[in-house]
Amino acid sequence: MQTALHIYALTRELNDNLIGATFFGTEFYKKEREAYIFFDCADRKLALGLSYHPVGYGAFLITRGKINIDTVEKPWPFFQQADKGIVKSVTQIDLDRLIRIELEKDNTTFYIIVEVIGPNGNLLLLDESEKILATLRHKNYDSSEKYAIPSGGSKLNPFELKPEQLAVSAENEGQVRIDNYLRKNIGGFDDYLVREILMSIKIAPESPAVEIEAGQWASIAERIAKIAAGFNDYNNGILYDTPDGPKAYPFNLISFSGGHHKYKTLSLAIYELIKQTRVIKTEKNEKETILEAVTRLVRKLEKKGQKIEEDIAHSDRFEEYRRAAELLKYNLPHIKKGKKEIELEDIYNSPGSKIKISLDPSLSPAENEELYFRKYRKAKDGLELLERRRGDLVHRRSRASAPRGRAQSVPADRALLRRGSRVPAGRRGG
Repeated sequence: MQTALHIYALTRELNDNLIGATFFGTEFYKKEREAYIFFDCADRKLALGLSYHPVGYGAFLITRGKINIDTVEKPWPFFQQADKGIVKSVTQIDLDRLIRIELEKDNTTFYIIVEVIGPNGNLLLLDESEKILATLRHKNYDSSEKYAIPSGGSKLNPFELKPEQLAVSAENEGQVRIDNYLRKNIGGFDDYLVREILMSIKIAPESPAVEIEAGQWASIAERIAKIAAGFNDYNNGILYDTPDGPKAYPFNLISFSGGHHKYKTLSLAIYELIKQTRVIKTEKNEKETILEAVTRLVRKLEKKGQKIEEDIAHSDRFEEYRRAAELLKYNLPHIKKGKKEIELEDIYNSPGSKIKISLDPSLSPAENEELYFRKYRKAKDGLELLERRRGDLVHRRSRASAPRGRAQSVPADRALLRRGSRVPAGRRGG
């Protein structure tokens, strides 16, 4: 969600607002995976927030009053050793998604490290020799060792880029596409920023990087530097409603014509991006869970339908039972007990037609007649019941299939499943 350039902008914002401020408290919401460090500035109280939720993460600076967490969870304090420390400096480490905040308290130096690395994000408190005193997460660390900077890979610095660097590096990439090459090799550039470069200088994204000419590399380097410089203006935030979810930048994207919303700072746009992403993805996960359950229900109903059709096929013999019963009744005086089968004239068919009827030799002719009448009544009643069940099943199957087509209306779908299967409750996305 945030690239190294977003963290560059945030670092500038922290520098302009926190130098000389007092660190006066923290709040950690473990279940929500959010943590806040509070600073008392000359005219207001600010909060540096870090979210490392799997579906909504990032870092931002907002006023304390704008924090909105929908939870009953009790927040926990952390890094109390540095409480009342004064901010002396804020730096970005190696143009990566890492920030170092220097604090001074009673002539003692502390460092807070903010690792804005997605779901693996973390906050660490270091002593003046940069040994770890405490961490928000991942408590297993060696306090005798210095903090080791996570490896972010080696990418070209967009602020110091030369066209020849791009050309030489591209020679080693083979036939890789130019858009993939730029995204992989330029620090802080994501899909949308790469698209900005290529659209502005009219280069097709699928063009092989090795075939880019010297003049084009110069244009690319110039455009990269201009986009990177745009992150100096953190007092401008634009949140874009992209097909890939919300994206935030400090400037207008010429390559995107969809909806967008403006915010006073890039941090505020990032904060809203995190909240929206968590809601969108939570709703999506809930919807997918329900649709999977609906699909299972439809399969179950289809199997039930097949069984009902088979039962109906068997129950459809009730007319045979009735005919056998009436033929036995008509011929009762001529039938003797003990026979397993009897052949009678079938008066319901063409003249001279014969029909064989199975008998229970242990029953009298009258009892065999009654047995067939009972089979007739049972089959007839059973067929009526099965047909009602079939009608109900067709209706339920139609209702169950509808959500798969429209992929919406989660509450209605949840109600539908109560009769057929259980669905895990949706998670709250606050």
